[in-house]
Amino acid sequence: MRNKWFKIISAAFAVITLVMVLPACQKITASDSYVAIVPDVLHIGRAEAVSLSLLKAGKPVTDVIDVILLKDGKKVTNNSQTVKGNGTIALNIPDNADEGLYEVMVKGTGFIDEAAVSVEKSYLVFVETDKPIYKPGQTIEMRVLTLDPDLKPITETTTVEVLDAKGIKIFRTDVTTDDYGMANLELPISSEPNLGTWKINVITEKSTNELDVRVEEYVLPKYEVTVELRKDWFLVNEPIKGKIKAEYSFGKPVSGELTIEALRYVGQWETYTTYTKTINGEIEFELPAVNYVAGTPAGGGESNVQLNVSVEEKSTGYVEKTSSLLTVAQSSINLQLIPDSSVFKPGLPFSFLVVTETPDNQPVDANIDTTVTYSNSKFEVISTDKKTVQTVRVRRFWILRLLPMPLP
Repeated sequence: MRNKWFKIISAAFAVITLVMVLPACQKITASDSYVAIVPDVLHIGRAEAVSLSLLKAGKPVTDVIDVILLKDGKKVTNNSQTVKGNGTIALNIPDNADEGLYEVMVKGTGFIDEAAVSVEKSYLVFVETDKPIYKPGQTIEMRVLTLDPDLKPITETTTVEVLDAKGIKIFRTDVTTDDYGMANLELPISSEPNLGTWKINVITEKSTNELDVRVEEYVLPKYEVTVELRKDWFLVNEPIKGKIKAEYSFGKPVSGELTIEALRYVGQWETYTTYTKTINGEIEFELPAVNYVAGTPAGGGESNVQLNVSVEEKSTGYVEKTSSLLTVAQSSINLQLIPDSSVFKPGLPFSFLVVTETPDNQPVDANIDTTVTYSNSKFEVISTDKKTVQTVRVRRFWILRLLPMPLP
């Protein structure tokens, strides 16, 4: 009896095993059409993807595909993989492969094809300086950085050239980056250089890059133009009011022509009004309300207006400029809700913090009407809790008192 049950259990196990194993077997079918996409350029030391699509009578089929990289008819590397209709096969290009022309062979059941490709050693080169503007007699501090296609440091020989504002090559040297992919250089500037934009070129066997720096004499401005505003933000329907001052360094007022160009951001900057008036030292101004702007996610829905201010000296025609960036908001109070947790558990108190601030992030006292609505999984309203709370000062912050939620 025991043997009989053992045989029955063994037979049942065998049937279950067959049921589990047989569906996993893949039928290999020769395709009557296929598409293989191979990059024109393969990079040494990287895994390149070969994309395949196998069809028979217009339907996807499964086949084992072999992708082989050949150099002068000799195999360099290969990879085989089962492709179920569509898929990609990774072909790892050896680190010690030579640059040049190769062939990629794609083999499947009933077909074989080749394509010519280039294998190259690819990397990136960058150059940076310690600052964008230099004066005569200062030293330009340069740093060269070389990276492989995976943005990892690589040691390479780089040629660095510097051209002055007239295009004259005044500096050239070859440097080799270290194990961290970096090399530092210095270029002293003469006391009487060609002023203007200088170009720094970095050149490697496979990559180039360029950086512009400026060499200028520092000229002390004849006078200073300042913008004084009543506040740093304005409502979208509120006129922009402020004061412009123009004074010489010795304190005397500047007489001339004032021009204010106001630009608003609507996805791009556009001029919405221009203000022109005679100035004698200082003058108050009022610009019309901006009316509409495009809020940005980074600004919490707020936007900006930029004031470009210029004062032209009456006697000489000399122009001094400045600019000011203003915040434009729809409301005078910004409201933030900060929950105590992301999960609400029925029967337990739940609280959240409400913060009230001005558009320039200054705390402000406010009365807040709150309505908490409880819903079930079908979004049917269970109950509603209404309350009016007021901000209070706690530990140097303006916040709302925690609001407990009742059990629905």
